[in-house]
Amino acid sequence: MPPPSPYTSEFHQELEAETSRLWRRRFLVFTGVVGGITTTWVMVRLGIELFTVSTLPALAGRALTLISPLLCLAAHLHARRHNPPLAVLLRLTFWVIILQSVGPLLANLVISGAALNLDGIVMSVWVAHTLACLLMPWTPKLALRPVLPVVGLILAALLVFSAAPIGETLWRMGRVLLVLSVAFTPGVLISWGRYTHRLDRFKRRFVESRYVQLSRDLATARQIQESLFPRPITTGPLRFDFRCEPMLQIGGDLVYARFAPAPPEAPRPFSFLLIDVTGHGIAAALTVNRLYGEIERIYAENPQARPAEVLTALNRYVNLTLARHSVYATALCVLVDPGLDQLEYASGGHPPAFLRGADGTIDQLPSTAFVLGACPAADFDPAPQHRHFGPGDTLIAYTDGAIESRDQHGRHLGVAGLQGLIARHARAGTTSWTSALLRAVQEHRTGPPADDTIVIEVSRRAEQPPLEHDAAPESALAAAL
Repeated sequence: MPPPSPYTSEFHQELEAETSRLWRRRFLVFTGVVGGITTTWVMVRLGIELFTVSTLPALAGRALTLISPLLCLAAHLHARRHNPPLAVLLRLTFWVIILQSVGPLLANLVISGAALNLDGIVMSVWVAHTLACLLMPWTPKLALRPVLPVVGLILAALLVFSAAPIGETLWRMGRVLLVLSVAFTPGVLISWGRYTHRLDRFKRRFVESRYVQLSRDLATARQIQESLFPRPITTGPLRFDFRCEPMLQIGGDLVYARFAPAPPEAPRPFSFLLIDVTGHGIAAALTVNRLYGEIERIYAENPQARPAEVLTALNRYVNLTLARHSVYATALCVLVDPGLDQLEYASGGHPPAFLRGADGTIDQLPSTAFVLGACPAADFDPAPQHRHFGPGDTLIAYTDGAIESRDQHGRHLGVAGLQGLIARHARAGTTSWTSALLRAVQEHRTGPPADDTIVIEVSRRAEQPPLEHDAAPESALAAAL
């Protein structure tokens, strides 16, 4: 399937609207100039012949040349009063040019009979056509359209009314055709140059205006999308925080978090969902919004939904609605139950999360199922797993933008590199792993981000403060990373 054209129907509609406005202004100028010049010229010639020619046919023939300028002025008045649509203006322009040959041709037949003098006819049409090419917003194709009937009319008149032998007439027709081709070529080239220049200017204006509008819309869309993200939890026995860095103004990663209902005085289970959809930018953001609505529906129908149930429902939704468009998603769904000191998770093709114990050990939480949407519901097994999650433990999750960042040599940070950072440094006090790890990713990366990045931290407050030798101030951690 070919990529969509950057110039949509809106572009062509605006171009047509601008062309219509320009046509009316230029048509009034064109018909006013052509009608005024030809009327003045004919009146001067008619006045001269009133004093120099006494024959009635000569005066009648000269009067016939007034047909073309008078019709041109009539078209001018019609356009001024009635503001006709673009199609009517096109037809009127063609007829104004064509009629520039009719009046002189009739006058020539009346005055000279069969002895046609084509110089005045060709000159009259050439002047009108050249002025039209200079003034009107013609395309080269439109500039050629009135030429063909004019050339046919002149050649037909030469063939019918010529008194010369047929061979000489055909020779003269060939010469006239050559002269007309040479005469009309500059006008067509002028139309091509002016149309190309006008189209380039319009494209620049269109792209610039749409860029400004799109930037404003994306800024608003980013605010709306970020409003869907949960707020960090900074108080209480359970802490939750995240940092995000979209590749573009708006991203395709989603964080969803909520507390499940629980009996009074009992610790409330905490669930969070980290999703990374295929693609980037606006298309990915639209997909994220659709998934957010589906997640809201899942938890509204079952507030106690377990990670396996959430992933199964999301896989079915993606497979039925998004996979047909080659849109898939990875997802990590985690349920933390402080009352049981337990963590339950299911991962659909997501990069492994890290569970750092209070004793400094690190356990990977690998993917347990396929990417969401890759298989139908009957073949999808979320295979949830459980881990101990006690006081002082920390869970760190992320999207693949973190591990796919490249350094100047093209090397990815990778899962091992990210795990190495976590293994070498301990969290001190309220130090945020999310800020430190995202900063480490940015320092490793050369150039702008190539993917959306989110880093999540879920931790339980330690019952006892960490040992002094395990603690490190945030500035030291940042320097080490």
